[in-house]
Amino acid sequence: MVHSSSAQNQPNPSKPRLIASGLAVAAALGVWLTTGGSFLSTSRGDSVPAEKQQQLLEEFSQVRDVELQPVNLADPAEKEQAMASLDLPTPEAKQIINDAEKGEVKLAWITLWDNADEDGDIVQVYSNGYTRSVTLNHHPKTLVIPYIHKGQIVVTGVHDGGGGITVSAKTTGGSIPFPSMAEGQKFTLPLQ
Repeated sequence: MVHSSSAQNQPNPSKPRLIASGLAVAAALGVWLTTGGSFLSTSRGDSVPAEKQQQLLEEFSQVRDVELQPVNLADPAEKEQAMASLDLPTPEAKQIINDAEKGEVKLAWITLWDNADEDGDIVQVYSNGYTRSVTLNHHPKTLVIPYIHKGQIVVTGVHDGGGGITVSAKTTGGSIPFPSMAEGQKFTLPLQ
């Protein structure tokens, strides 16, 4: 039996629509990428003017020997609060507390918040092998950081809610506003 091949030789009317649909999706993706992932919203969140960003960069470059509020491990309630603040499985948290009690590391409190628009910015805090992600908002979040003498805290931008990741840190010397950060960008706080 011979089958007719006339349907195979006919132009496919859905092919141009498929190509047009693909081009429309590509164009929408391009708009989405160039607007930071949202073409439905007109807000860019924390847009820091260039002159303010330059000022923040200059001021941050002068930050040296940051002092943090130490954890009072002699106070059982504060010790328990510090262990919970580490947000680690109990054995790992206990190990860090034990290392601090032996003097191998120091433990201190650091407070972080979004100092501009509350738009879902997220940073990662790293110190002495400890890593923690923090979603920033206007309500300050205080957490424990293990560190060594003359160590450092590295703050990395993880998620930009729009217009740059804006964060400040509270130390014993006052608050330190960071320059607006991009995703993946890192700033270091040198500790005493």
